[in-house]
Formats: sequence, C-alpha cells, structure tokens
Amino acid sequence: MSQFGAAGPEIVSKHLNAYFGNLISTVEEYGGDVIKSAGDALICLFGRPCTFRTTPRTPEARSATPRTPTQPLFVLAMQAIQCALAIRSSAAEYDSQEVLLLLLQT
Repeated sequence: MSQFGAAGPEIVSKHLNAYFGNLISTVEEYGGDVIKSAGDALICLFGRPCTFRTTPRTPEARSATPRTPTQPLFVLAMQAIQCALAIRSSAAEYDSQEVLLLLLQT
C-alpha cells in the first residue's frame, strides 16, 4: 500500500469493494444469498427464500425456478457447485489496472 502513498487505503478499499461486489453478484445470480462476510471469505446459503430482492438481476435468473426451502437438496447443491465454478473461473484473478492484483485461492 505504501506505493500508493496517502491514497493507498482508499485505492485498496475501492478495489476490494469491487471484487467482493462481483462475487456477491455471482452468488445471487446462481440463487444464493450471502449471509455473512468473514474476513476474506463469504458464507453463502442456497435454498432460503430471498426476502430482500423482488426482481432478479439477470434474465436467466428471472426464468429460473423460484427458490423455496422445498427444493431437493441435489438441486441446491448443483446451484452451489455451479456458482463456485463460475466464481473460480471469472474471479480467479482481479487486475485493478493500478498495480494491485487480487487472487482467488482455491
């Protein structure tokens, strides 16, 4: 951070917010809810009805089966696995274009 000078904390914060924003969006697109942020990790839940969002973000999510607690476990597990694979491929390396590189460790 010292290479950024006095603006270093703001620059790092801006990029961490963008990085985690992308992760959270991906979780929501695959039918999950982020229920807790723990340090550099997200704890997500698949299968709980979404109470705070009335319109999904993507056309694919709009046509998907609504999330209900009665969905079979294998369907929820597949949503979580597909989400993890999407995060792994899309967010594996975040280049901020400002000499800041964030890596996803799996």
